[in-house]
Amino acid sequence: MSRPPEEPVEDGRTDVEIPAPSDPFAGRMRAAVVALAGNPGDDRTRSSLAAMLGYGPGAQRAFDGIVGELAERRAIDRRAVVMLRSLAARVRKLETVDDRTLLVSALTADAPPDDEDTVIWSEDSEGEDTDEDAPDHGRAPGEGDTIKGRFELKTLVGVGGMAVVFRAHDRQTNRDVAVKILKDAFLDTPGAVEAFTREAKRTAAIDDPGVVKILASGVHEDRPYTVMEFLDGTPLSRMLKTREGRSVTWARTLGFVNTVGRSLAAAHAKGIVHCDLKPSNLFQLSDGSWRVFDFGVAQEVQGAGTPPPEKSGDETAPEPAIEALTPAYASPEQLRHMSSDPRDDIFSLAVITYEMLTGLHPFDRLPADQARSRRLQPPRPDGLPGRAWKTLRRGLAFDRDRRPKSMGAFLRGLRKPRPLWPLILVLLAIALGGAVALRPDLARLGMRDLELGGAVGLAYFEDDERLIQAMSDLKTAGGPLGPSAVALARPLVEERIRRLALVGPDSPTERLRLANWAARAGHTLFPDDEAMHQIAERPFHLLLLDLADRLGRDESLAPEDVREDITLLRGSDPQAYSGVEDVIVDLILERLRKLQAPEAATALTETARELFPGEQWVEPAPPPEEPAQDLSTQPLTAPAQ
Repeated sequence: MSRPPEEPVEDGRTDVEIPAPSDPFAGRMRAAVVALAGNPGDDRTRSSLAAMLGYGPGAQRAFDGIVGELAERRAIDRRAVVMLRSLAARVRKLETVDDRTLLVSALTADAPPDDEDTVIWSEDSEGEDTDEDAPDHGRAPGEGDTIKGRFELKTLVGVGGMAVVFRAHDRQTNRDVAVKILKDAFLDTPGAVEAFTREAKRTAAIDDPGVVKILASGVHEDRPYTVMEFLDGTPLSRMLKTREGRSVTWARTLGFVNTVGRSLAAAHAKGIVHCDLKPSNLFQLSDGSWRVFDFGVAQEVQGAGTPPPEKSGDETAPEPAIEALTPAYASPEQLRHMSSDPRDDIFSLAVITYEMLTGLHPFDRLPADQARSRRLQPPRPDGLPGRAWKTLRRGLAFDRDRRPKSMGAFLRGLRKPRPLWPLILVLLAIALGGAVALRPDLARLGMRDLELGGAVGLAYFEDDERLIQAMSDLKTAGGPLGPSAVALARPLVEERIRRLALVGPDSPTERLRLANWAARAGHTLFPDDEAMHQIAERPFHLLLLDLADRLGRDESLAPEDVREDITLLRGSDPQAYSGVEDVIVDLILERLRKLQAPEAATALTETARELFPGEQWVEPAPPPEEPAQDLSTQPLTAPAQ
């Protein structure tokens, strides 16, 4: 079994120097390791530990020593060791600590909130003028100041309702970042401070490349701050203004809706509703990609990934300590302070989509409740297909029950099924017409491609796994028509892979296996797509933890399941798996020592030998022998004559 070169092993122990407790860095790392081992769902601690692991080989050696020491003293269990080493293995793959999986991806809105009539209120402020009555907290940080001795503020680039944003220079990474600081007027409003802090936590919990990630957050001279990567691009609000009522093509709008909608769906899967989706909270980078940000007033719902039970019309949710919304983009339920629901985000996205298609707000920028009382009905945008218009009109419905049930359903309704059958027929005609001119063997390959392309088309209307498998068969056939058919079906297959790979920590083992299989298929089918690499990280990590948990329990475990999971993990990410393989081996050994049934021990030993031929495995205990008879107590009999 191969082991990472930086982890020499002697007598089963990691041969690294355990840092002295007096080392401040080691103390902070030890505290982070213990905290994350006790609470694996703490995203903030995970981000902090990942950042420390990125400080070079010395930091990683310190980590190995700390984990080894804690495991030897049984201060943390083996499941935590698997999780911690998996995190370290992924950080080692990054070239720098501020790689895409660790840093924030967006800049907050650069337009004042009154540009879109944002309403902000707090139960603590009671309507007073906070700017005049706020206590003196000293001079607020400004251009030229430095936050925590690391982030040098350069230019004020944005002013929002609750915070200001500076372009800053990170002295540690030598990169420009964005630093968001809570305004002084809200420092003595507990609800505002809580909302500001909650934004970083909830944003970090959403694992999607289109949603901002948090680089750092904390308090500087009593002022909460958040650090984000500085982006080169433009907010959608500014883009719409510069177009002066001119529309965006349906093709470009659909690309925008698909990207933003997938990011919101990832948030909904975590039980988080944005609650203030508007053009200034959507940012397009110079490369054309989109980012969703400003989850400061996001709300949590019960049942991640599914809408909560609808409340009665008169039932309202308790108002939060601080709340904000933009009436022109808020759903009627939000205006009535009803409990949050993913369909509120669908309404807001539908309004923005209509505005992009027409250059006009669907309800003349009136709040939804006023538009409903006036019975306003927006006309169909020019060039919008009938099926897409039907879905968009449902998204703009004033009643929740009439909107699509989920963001995924909304996106599927907007997309027109790709015309696979007409293309297949055209390709078939071309292949048959040119078969005489082509070599017979090439003609047969072309016909094979057409057959496999038809299988992909049929699988689209069946299940996701069959579609992915059909795409794999088509790509590996190697015929002359294969590349064209693959390019045509690729967006459909990528969407299904993302759907299967989206799993949560409470997903059953079979669902985790399916997610890992789909992520591995995406990496194999589209090795040039960086997004396929990113979506594979979460299902790999969750299946690894699930396997470690099952190996440690006393419940029955089929050796075939162990073989399947380890084979799948090895194929999904060999480098990351190698960092925790020795822990998996130890867990199997520990399970073998506990097994009482000889048959089960024998079966697991044979499986372990197949998976790890270089290891020495515990032989199952032989069945107890019958006690030997004491011949001295037996009567003697003469042999038969």
